[in-house]
Amino acid sequence: MTETNRMTDQFYSSNLQLGRRLIFQQWEAVDIPEMRKFIGTLLSGLDHKPIIQSYWTTDPLLSTPAFPAKCDRFKEIVKFNHFNDNNREPPHISNERDPLYKICPLLEQLSASFKAAFKPERKICIDDSLMLYKGRIIFHQYMPLKRAHFRIKIFA
Repeated sequence: MTETNRMTDQFYSSNLQLGRRLIFQQWEAVDIPEMRKFIGTLLSGLDHKPIIQSYWTTDPLLSTPAFPAKCDRFKEIVKFNHFNDNNREPPHISNERDPLYKICPLLEQLSASFKAAFKPERKICIDDSLMLYKGRIIFHQYMPLKRAHFRIKIFA
């Protein structure tokens, strides 16, 4: 939340001289309840719709009742959502650079929450599976015999 607000400040300070009208001129700082609504909205991706605007439609056939955030505000937070300070990021050519630096605080928080909530006992089965991924990422695996060659290994 702090980094999201810092990102907007950096964006507006560097783009003051733009000739065109900025879409997000009236930025209001994000607070904890609003960030919770944002995360809840992201989790609603279980109800898949073709475009983001479809979640806010008033058509009774397609509507999602009680959607917590306004469409424009949701787009603003998506645009500026940030978890780590870019000014402290190690250079890309550095050996100590973490490929997941930008989301590291989020991963640490999730890991701590999962450890607190789940206490493993007996008879645990950990399975590895491959998830299709078409983007650019350092830790993908190349599987030449699979139809989709590039995948990410996950453990569940």
